[in-house]
Amino acid sequence: RLRCGCASTARALERRQWRVWAGDELMETKLEPVESFLESGLMPRGQLVFAYGRPGFGKSFLFTVGLSLHLALGEPWFGLSTQPCRVLVLAAELPAVRFQDYARQWGLEVNARLAVLAAESLSSPALLSDHEVVDDIVALSLSHRADVVLIDPFSRFHMGAESPEHLAPSLVGLQRIAALANACV
Repeated sequence: RLRCGCASTARALERRQWRVWAGDELMETKLEPVESFLESGLMPRGQLVFAYGRPGFGKSFLFTVGLSLHLALGEPWFGLSTQPCRVLVLAAELPAVRFQDYARQWGLEVNARLAVLAAESLSSPALLSDHEVVDDIVALSLSHRADVVLIDPFSRFHMGAESPEHLAPSLVGLQRIAALANACV
């Protein structure tokens, strides 16, 4: 166990219930792997994963539609193996007809492991800082038994600039969804 040099550090570790591993101890300890839906642990269950890029870069086509289809089918995505899983997509700026078009462009079947809440259904603001909205997303995730919840775009689910003080309440909401739905968000 790593030794702390001062009493205040020891109190902080105890108060926060943080465990600091010594490097050799960490590498010698057998730990259970976290289930992941994308190769190399890139989409771990119960955790948050972000894909960020400028508008018009193709995130909706590549991630929202492409990744969701590949995950639902268990097909490799850009050379990365996937684990077949249930995917819930909250597509705030992607109408159902556009999702259909994108899905056809990928040339993959769409199966029942995929559920899409398209833009037409999300006409009113759904802010992740609102506990009711978060509870509703958790309920929807649980009813679909979603392993992965894809939210596109994140900017439609929070208010204000993308600064820590504006994003923090929404990130707490995302963490709550991941924990309560036991899904990668």
